[in-house]
Amino acid sequence: MTARFIKLRAEHDSLLTGAKFSASTAWRTILDKLGLQRKVTTLQAKKKWDNLKKKYKDCKYPGTGEAVAGESTAETWPWFDLMAGVLGQRPSITPPVIIASIHEDGAGPSQTMMKKMTMIFIGFMIEEEPSRAFEDTVCELVLGGHGL
Repeated sequence: MTARFIKLRAEHDSLLTGAKFSASTAWRTILDKLGLQRKVTTLQAKKKWDNLKKKYKDCKYPGTGEAVAGESTAETWPWFDLMAGVLGQRPSITPPVIIASIHEDGAGPSQTMMKKMTMIFIGFMIEEEPSRAFEDTVCELVLGGHGL
């Protein structure tokens, strides 16, 4: 059931854009397809997804120190590969590396560029699942309207 839940969540990713009420509709659709519409609430489904994401991140980036016996790892957690396929390249999981360009005169990036870079960094730290609009804004700020 969990594998199907993950796959359905991935299939309905476009409905989970952050737009008002779109998430509830998407979760209802997922629950309907799983036959759980009267057994599980949309809030419980979202919580399940949040827990899966947290577990994936914990397995992908384990803390330092000794591992606790019986604790899941990327090798032992049964949903790791499936979640990696869904989340692996998202900016919230694998943030892009942002490098400031330094002018040849040694002056470094302008204050305006530094502010933009700071806002981008903060945005990626805050956004759990950055929307396409957010990603477009980041590209616009970084590339200065030149597109990809």
